[in-house]
Amino acid sequence: FNADNAMSSSAGDEKAWRAEVGKLLAEAEHVQKTWDAGKGIGKEGKHVPVIVAFADGDVKVMVGHCMTAEHWITHIWVQAGDAVLAVKKLTPGVDEKPELVFARPAGVSEIVAYEHCNQHGVWASEPFTIPDLGRDPEQEANPPS
Repeated sequence: FNADNAMSSSAGDEKAWRAEVGKLLAEAEHVQKTWDAGKGIGKEGKHVPVIVAFADGDVKVMVGHCMTAEHWITHIWVQAGDAVLAVKKLTPGVDEKPELVFARPAGVSEIVAYEHCNQHGVWASEPFTIPDLGRDPEQEANPPS
């Protein structure tokens, strides 16, 4: 995997991401969660983001949802606390699968993935602890020269 389909991570990008994510959250009447399905009971399987971590350091977020012109996932994003780590804006007819792949930032161990469905609002995963998988975050933060 690579992170080509995720927006790059820079201070300016994070400011833009925060604005876009803030708008989605402000428009949402409720963030649906796996442990608090609320009005979304029965829709969890197609809306709750699934997170997978790989030994190469990539993290993949998948949503088992359709991508039709009438009903699609508009955005997927990942946060560690308040920090937005990655965002992908999706387009029906262009993006076949609602997925986001990004490189795990050094020092980040717990994340939450979110998605926005054009008909059913914002959904969140449970907090996910990224396993170490044999990587040394200290070495990643300070690579040998």
